[in-house]
Amino acid sequence: MLSINFNNDEFEKLIRKVVHEELDTAQDCLNKASQKPLYTNKELLELLDVNSKTLKKYRDNGWLGYSQAGDKFFYSADDLNHFLSMTHQEAFAWNYASK
Repeated sequence: MLSINFNNDEFEKLIRKVVHEELDTAQDCLNKASQKPLYTNKELLELLDVNSKTLKKYRDNGWLGYSQAGDKFFYSADDLNHFLSMTHQEAFAWNYASK
């Protein structure tokens, strides 16, 4: 069995280092998260040019991811990009032009 002995100062330095590293990691995560914009219902209605019933249908059917706080809905850029990529239709006219 391995045994490591620390005096109080060494132990305190080690704990401070570990806590500092964990706080830096948490801060990095927060910084990355804060760089992603959040869209409100109103903004998404305008961006997608749909009415509120259609937007609700997208949420209810699981087509559009969201976060909810009380009666407010928020959509991340990732939610919107995923929705757009899943509903994207490739152009087909170009396939016939080459034949």
